[in-house]
Amino acid sequence: MLQPIINLFFPAVCAGCKALLFANESIICTQCRHEIPLTNHHLTAENEAFKKFYGRIAVEHASALFYFHKKGIVQELIHNLKYRGHEEIGTLIGHWYVEDLKKFPYSKQHKLLFLFRYILKNFEKEVLTK
Repeated sequence: MLQPIINLFFPAVCAGCKALLFANESIICTQCRHEIPLTNHHLTAENEAFKKFYGRIAVEHASALFYFHKKGIVQELIHNLKYRGHEEIGTLIGHWYVEDLKKFPYSKQHKLLFLFRYILKNFEKEVLTK
């Protein structure tokens, strides 16, 4: 009952572009979700991330969810998460990546999903319940 009044004075804005969020949106607006540059590294064994580490350290698979561009949406999200204390962005990105990793074609899929779920669960326990 109070939420509409609170939203009137403190409207929810997108963490990527600062646009007002619609009722069906949360944290990131639909436009930003579609404009975020996804890597799809998890679908290919020898991707760009893997090649950056190849020969430097022993690695079986490397992956990144987003491409990072200066002054881009991803930079804004990371700054909001890291420097402005918006932990919910980390949870959103973690859940998003877990959903993408379900398509992971390699044998370690279940271990990776378990690891990400464990990290998210502990993150939510430690940070969000303070």
